[in-house]
Amino acid sequence: IKDYFASYYIKSIYYERNKNIKEKIEELTPLSKWEDVILILVGIVDKETSNNIINILIKINPFYAAKCFSMAQELSSITKDNLIKTLDDIGKSSRNDISKVIFALNDIGTDAVIEPLTNILTNRCRDFIHFNLTINYISRINQVKAESILINLLKSKDQTLLCNAIFAIGRLECNNVKNLLIDLIKVEKDPDVIYQVALSLGDLNA
Repeated sequence: IKDYFASYYIKSIYYERNKNIKEKIEELTPLSKWEDVILILVGIVDKETSNNIINILIKINPFYAAKCFSMAQELSSITKDNLIKTLDDIGKSSRNDISKVIFALNDIGTDAVIEPLTNILTNRCRDFIHFNLTINYISRINQVKAESILINLLKSKDQTLLCNAIFAIGRLECNNVKNLLIDLIKVEKDPDVIYQVALSLGDLNA
């Protein structure tokens, strides 16, 4: 309740009285105790101010900006693209932040994040947990797209990617891919891959 009233106070003082809300956001954002206040504030101001706040947050903390994304009444395509591009660039340049990028893109949760999530999945994601988080987030947005990505990964020469994809097919119950797994197990020679195919076919009740 305190956060709610605090957000309305900021709105009345810095927004309705035409004071510089940018300076106030920059002042409060580094302080974690104000996170929920700003989150609420994004949802109670008008479209233009909401976009301005998100753009300020992108420069200060893009992960927090993504968290605030769903609270905004309506964001412009420019603001959305700016946020997604910023997160994608971080994912490309820093493996240490890959988890934060995946979670932030999921917070946005629109079709526009499928491409950067796919790039993470196929080019920068060798960790089993990261892989399955990413494909799970993609499937929530578009199950058909997730299955298409996994089908393409069945052609991968990278054993780690291949096994991760096979596991995900079983876990996500991609029954449309069942015959491809059956074909794969007939020709595959790697025992680890064969074992994973057998497990996934079991999950699919093949």
